[in-house]
Amino acid sequence: MVISDLKVGTIVHFFDEESYQPKPKYSVIVGLSGDSYNLATVFINTNIKSEHLNSPELAKLHYKISCKRYSNFLKDDSFVDCSDLKHRQKTSFLEALNSPSGKIVGNLATDDLENVLNMILASDTISPYYLKLYCISK
Repeated sequence: MVISDLKVGTIVHFFDEESYQPKPKYSVIVGLSGDSYNLATVFINTNIKSEHLNSPELAKLHYKISCKRYSNFLKDDSFVDCSDLKHRQKTSFLEALNSPSGKIVGNLATDDLENVLNMILASDTISPYYLKLYCISK
């Protein structure tokens, strides 16, 4: 993989040290910095995190995606966590993707990507600074 393969909406799978418990995870690229040095991702989780279940505001920031639509990699309906951006440097992110466990598995459908980005933009948990840094806008 090369840097030009990394676009907003790309879904990746790799061993992720940023995970609460480091393990292989699916993530979606949701933003790229203007200088193309940094990018932002969000996790795809099988379930909504338990700590978010007690917070209706955080639970609402999880966008459901269908296993039927993404059957090439999802076994169950899953949730894109739009409450928490993961900040990545492209070079180290690319290294993780080029490892034996790393791969690009597809892209979010246009309507799903639009809904995810709108949820991120509406989130009170993400600083406007990061929205601007990663060029996330309507």
